[in-house]
This record gives sequence, C-alpha cells and structure tokens, in this order.
Amino acid sequence: MTGLFMSVYRVTLNLCYSILTSRDLELYILRRFKINCYAHAHLVNSISCPPTFSLVWCKNSELRLYYRPVWSAFMCMITAGLTSVYGARALLRTIGGRARRLVNTSSSSGDMSASSSKNQKIKSSSIANCHLQVLGTGGGELQPSLFLFTDSKRYLFNCVENVQRFCNEYRVRQSKLSNFFITRMTWDNVGGLPGQLLQFANFFDVDKLNPIRLHGPESLADFVYCSRFHVNSGKIVLETGDRVEEIAGHRLPVYRDENIAVHTLNISASPPSSPLSSETESDNDDGALAPRPPKIPKISSPRNSISVFLCKLADVPGKFNPQKATELGLPKGPSYRALVNGQSVTAPNGTVIHPSDVLGPTRIGPTFIVLECPHQRYVQSLTSHPMLQKERFDSSGECVSLIAHMTPRSVLEREEYCQWMASFGPATKHLLLHRTLCPHDWTLRGLLKTHGPLNLLDPSLFREYSQCSAEDKVPSTDDLKILKFLPRESVIVGRTLLEYHLKPVQREGVDESHVLKPFASYWEEHMSHVRSSPEIKKAVGKLSDARKVSSAAAVPPASEGSGDCVTFLGTGASCPSKYRNVSSILLQTSASGNVLFDSGEGTLAQLYRHFGSSEGDRVLAGLQTIFISHIHGDHNLGIVSLLLRRAEILRQHGKPLSTDETMQTPTRVVGPRKVGWWLKDYSRRCENLYYNFIDSSTLTKGGSLHPEMTLQTVPVIHCPESYGVVVSQGKNWRVVYSGDTRPCPALVEAGKNATLLLHEATLEDGMVCEAEEKRHCTVSEALQVAERMNPDFTILTHFSQRYSKFLPLILGKKTKLRSSVFPAFDHMTVALSDVHRLPTLLPAVQDILACTKDDDDIPLSWGW
Repeated sequence: MTGLFMSVYRVTLNLCYSILTSRDLELYILRRFKINCYAHAHLVNSISCPPTFSLVWCKNSELRLYYRPVWSAFMCMITAGLTSVYGARALLRTIGGRARRLVNTSSSSGDMSASSSKNQKIKSSSIANCHLQVLGTGGGELQPSLFLFTDSKRYLFNCVENVQRFCNEYRVRQSKLSNFFITRMTWDNVGGLPGQLLQFANFFDVDKLNPIRLHGPESLADFVYCSRFHVNSGKIVLETGDRVEEIAGHRLPVYRDENIAVHTLNISASPPSSPLSSETESDNDDGALAPRPPKIPKISSPRNSISVFLCKLADVPGKFNPQKATELGLPKGPSYRALVNGQSVTAPNGTVIHPSDVLGPTRIGPTFIVLECPHQRYVQSLTSHPMLQKERFDSSGECVSLIAHMTPRSVLEREEYCQWMASFGPATKHLLLHRTLCPHDWTLRGLLKTHGPLNLLDPSLFREYSQCSAEDKVPSTDDLKILKFLPRESVIVGRTLLEYHLKPVQREGVDESHVLKPFASYWEEHMSHVRSSPEIKKAVGKLSDARKVSSAAAVPPASEGSGDCVTFLGTGASCPSKYRNVSSILLQTSASGNVLFDSGEGTLAQLYRHFGSSEGDRVLAGLQTIFISHIHGDHNLGIVSLLLRRAEILRQHGKPLSTDETMQTPTRVVGPRKVGWWLKDYSRRCENLYYNFIDSSTLTKGGSLHPEMTLQTVPVIHCPESYGVVVSQGKNWRVVYSGDTRPCPALVEAGKNATLLLHEATLEDGMVCEAEEKRHCTVSEALQVAERMNPDFTILTHFSQRYSKFLPLILGKKTKLRSSVFPAFDHMTVALSDVHRLPTLLPAVQDILACTKDDDDIPLSWGW
C-alpha cells in the first residue's frame, strides 16, 4: 500500500511540473511549518528539478523550500496537507499573497496607457524619515556602533558584541536589516556578527536572493571564512569592491539602493617612522604606552586597512506641479506617477514632457561620513585624501551634515586631525564615539528587574552591579583641542540611544529624548522602588524567618577550599535575552587559578559588570583554563574577546598582577576539534590570540591543569563532539558541568558523589519531544540525573529564553532533591562551602518572581 501511494505521489508531482511552469513566482515555506517527512525530501530530490529549485534542511530538522515554478506550490500543498490542515491553509494564504504581488508587479511594468486612469495620490520615492542612533559608545558593554533607520530598511555600522541582546532589550527592530558596514576588521567591530547572522538565517527571509551583505575592508573575507563553523556562509554576500563607481577620478566600491548610496574608501596606515615605534605602539592608541612581556603577541590584523563610508541619502524630488502638466496637455492619470519617478511621457497632443518641465527643483539629500581612525599612523592618509576634502563635496553640491568619529582621544588631539575636522565648517556636526571620550556606563539594565530584589534578599549571593571605579571616569571633554577650532555645539559626545535626525529637514539635528540616564541614579531609583514594595518586604521577612529556623539546625561543615566559588555569568540558552545571557560559568579557586565553563557572546561584559574594572582585570589575568563544551555559538562566541582582553592586560602591566607566575602564561583552551580549528584560523588570518589549545578527546582519562587540580572530559549526548567536564581539586571538592546534553549515563558515572553538579535544564516537562529533537534535558530529566549521580548539591542552568521565571517549575517537583537543588541566575555567586544555604532562599525567590511583572515578548532563538 505504501509503495502504491508513493508511486501516485511521484506521478502527481511530475504531472504538476509538466502542466504548470512559471519562472516568475518564488515561494518560501516559513520555518514554522514543520514538515518532518524525510520520504518527501528523498522523493523530491529524485525528480529532475530545474536549477531554480533548492531544498534545505535546517539544524532543527525543519524544512525550508525555495521554489520558482508554480508546480512546486502544488507539491508543497500536498506535503503540508500530509502534515496538518493548518499548514495547507496557511500555505494557500502565502501563495495567494505572493501571486497577487506578482500580478501587481507585472501589470505595473506593462503599458501605462492601458492601465486605469483613476486619480492616484502621487508619492515620492524618496525616504521621508531617516535618523542615526547610537547603539554603543565604547564606554559600556558595546563598542562604538551606529544604526541607520529609514522607512523601508535598516543599516548597521559595526556589528559589535552584545548588540543582539541590546536590540532585544530596547526593542530595536532588526527584521529590515540586511546590510552591515564594518570600519575595520577587528573583533571589537564584528564580535556580534556571527550571532546576528545565525538569528537572521533561521528567522528572516535570508537566502541567495535576499542575502546578508557585508561591506568593509578586504580582510572581512578572512572573517567570513573563519565563521564557517558557526554560520552558513552561502547566505552571506561579501561586497568589498564588486560594484565600482568613479568619483572625482577615484574608483570606489559602492552600495546603492532606493534610500542611500554608500561609497567605501579604504585607507591604509602610513609606515612607522622607526622599528622602535612599531614595537611600542598599539593599534588601539589610547594614550599612554607601557612595556609588555616579550612572549605576548601584539594584537594586529595582517591587513591594516580601515574603511571610511561616505553615505549620501537619496535626493528629494521637487514638488509635482499638476497645473503645468495640464497646460502642456497631459491629463490626470498614471503618467503623473511616471514623471515623478523620473520618466518622460508623451501627451495625447504629441508633446514629449520631461520631469524637469513639471517638477520643482530637486533637493540634494544630506551626506554623512562614518570613519574609524584607531591610530596616529592613519591620520596623514585620512586627512589628506582627496575624497575627504570639503572642496570635493562642495564641487558636487553635497552638504556633509555629520561625521561620526570612532577615534581615541590621542588621535583626536592631534593638530592635523583637528584642522581637518574644522575645515568642514561649523555647519557640519562631529559625533565622537570612543571609550576615551564617552561616559562609562552600563546600558543593559533589563536584568535589574529581577536582580534588584534578589540583591535585597542576599547581597552576598546576588551582588550589586559594579559601578564605574575611579580609574574608569572619563576626563571632561570641555578641554578637547578641537573646541579651539569649532564651537561647542558642533561637537557631540556620543551617548547610548542618542539620535541624529537627517530627514526631514525640519527635524535635522540631535535628539536626546531616548538617552539613558546614568546607571547610578537608575539603580538608586530602582532599588528605592524595590524597598517600598509590600511584596518584596513580605518575601524578605519570610527569608528571615526561614534562616532563624535553619540556624538552629545542624549546618553542613565547610569544605577546605572555603574561598572557592562559582559565579554564573550566563544562564540562558540559544541567544541572549533581557534577563539571561548565554552560557558562561566561572569557577574561582584560591590556589589553582580560575576555570571558565563555556563563554557565550557577552561573557567579557558580564565579567566586568560583575567584578568591576580592577577586580575584573585580576580575575581575567588569573583565568588559566577555558572549557568549551561544543561548537554551538551560544557557548563559545565570547572567547575571542576574552583572549584579546587578557593579552591586552598582560601587555599593559610590565610586572605580573600577582606573585603567581601562571598569570603570565597563555590561556589554556579545552574544547572539541572544530573550536581549535576556528581559533587557529582566526588567529592566523585576523588577530593574534594568546592561548594553547587542547582537544577534549585527549582528556577523557583525565589530565592535570595544576599540581592541585585535574580535569576530565566526558562525551555527552548533543551534537557531534560534545563534552561535559569534571574538575577536581584533590580530595577537597569535585565540580561537574554537563554542557548541553540529554541524560547521559557516562556523565553520571564520572560525577558520582560530586560536590556540585551544574546541569542544563533547558525545557519544561511538557516539551519532552522538543528536548529529544534538540538533544536537551527537561527539568525532571535533569533532576533524575542528579538523583543517580548523588552530588552534594545541584544547580540547574541553561534555561530556554522563553522562561523568564523558571523557578516555579522547579518548586513544583516532588523529589527528594528539593532541599539540594537551586536554579541559577545571572550574576549569582555562591561559595562551594555555602551551597547548602541556597534552599532557604527558594520560597522568598519564588514570591519575588511571582510579583515581578513580565511584559516582554518571547525572544528569538537559534533553535539549538
């Protein structure tokens, strides 16, 4: 019977193909239509399909189909009907919408004289609203980054680390974003790009016909190559010079659409004046130079070019004059629209009417420039380039409204650079974006909604966000040298969410209505509200009563390593959200150095937000080992910034931060082979990294990290080459970290009777099928693993971002482990000797989460 059905199915598909053909219709089956019929995929691939047909299986076993011929629509309906009636009905609506758009497009390109002559409202093709918004200044979690908003599209200048979490928190819509402009090939500028591409490739209409476009220096090609382990590079179009236009005798790469024309000017650094200067100067010149240990490599790109983006918005057409059109013998109708769009038409009396005959004068669109001058060696090449002179813009009739400078103070203070800025006159505004110029402040504040009340419950477990310390305070910009050449109103110091409007002309200028207030005042205001909340007061009282009872009972003895503790820097799965960053757990030991379990994107910012500047430097310098459980980006995309920052710390200090000589050694990275290949490629092609790599497969029998510490990796059940880990310090303690996995007997055996189990609990119990499909654990499955392993205490982590309040799911479990299990929260620190006091917090924490209103949308997920 099955064979007969498959034969009929095959004949039906081929019949549809032979009868119905059209190469103008493209269908895209949305990811939410789950078609798990592998027989269908095999059958489709066995048919002789045209080149315009492609079938792609995603990571989460969902099917994406890209079609052009109409016959494929019927094939999809058959398959969707086999899956669900809803899928077929939704597919029909999709087909109808695409078909209507196709018909409208075809009819509009036909003869205008045959179209309807009804009165139509003439709309200008030019954008009506356009503004730049500052996402990062370098003074907080985000490096300098700008977002350009237009009515129809979005454009991002530098896709920095943490930008995805920032956009989720502040509701910056990214669905219309497909163009990324990178000023220089450093991780500071591209650290958020793999995460963004993963989100776009899985959730938006990204394919070869509508790809992600990268613009910038040629070395971006190396980055795209290195990112192949995380991102499908077939959906990325790298534009570094394919389209070229000649302007003032210079051939420049250009990107052009209906909103904007962006010309890319690549500038190289001038050769150093002496070998000594090349050894002592850094690419990120922040002022004072300091000696560095001889074996720590300098961070530099093999291609030291920067990209300057000359951005010109579309011109505004002159106002249409219908009276002149009537006088020339042209009746109302579609011809009016053709004239507005720049086409000449012929009136019924034979007169050829040109747009200039009926349109007012065109207003030239504003121009702005985005540049990064990271070092003094770029100043001469930048300021003397003919394309960056005011005379060149004046000759073409362009008016430079704004120049965004991602430039350190030491470069901005140079006389030559100041004179070049002043040459544009006071009408041109200058936006300064760099950590040496902008206020240092934390911008990701959504977590305070839950972290503030938890801090009130127990400040030692949920410590207050570190404020900017004295050495972080940025000097006043009132003494900038550029102010001797330009008035103060022409110089804008960047702040997060500051806007600069380019269109319409009436709104042109700075808008500070969305700028964030200082973090210190925001924290005080928030905590004042928390302290006055009756629900919070009740929860604190309940905790005090519980502790009085527990203090009378026997308290487990503290372990020898009482100074050893675990800090949770990221407890979420897939992608960062407002409340939880992606996976990262820091194990601090007093005698053996620090160990980091995974390092998702944003780990470095989480570390400094938790410890502050000075203590964060010491913690990072003492980071001896980074364990990466598997290749998925939510577990390792933060490692590059950690390695770069640690090398920078060691270079800036001529002597060790501690008497421990191991603080000067390269970071040991333990992970699967693909992680090693990725880091090796990036270090060789992009920026030098200071690390030693160890393949996890070589430590399955255990290995020594330190005379007092051993590490054993355990293969677990997730993607290929996924590992858990057991870290032991003599007979003092053993910590087990599961990574991402299904319930794993090998991990249970390796971690028997451990001191602490850190286990993933991605999904709730009602989603067992999805947990099996994606190879994760539900809460009950994680607790069953804990029961079999019998650790002293269990902390659950790696929660799906769909759960902002996961605790009630754990409290409802009837298990003997209820008194020895606790859910992890970002910025929670617990000493190994104090884990047994965590259960007394559960009722109070439950009350706090219950009274915390959660009005946020469920964030997107990468589907891992």
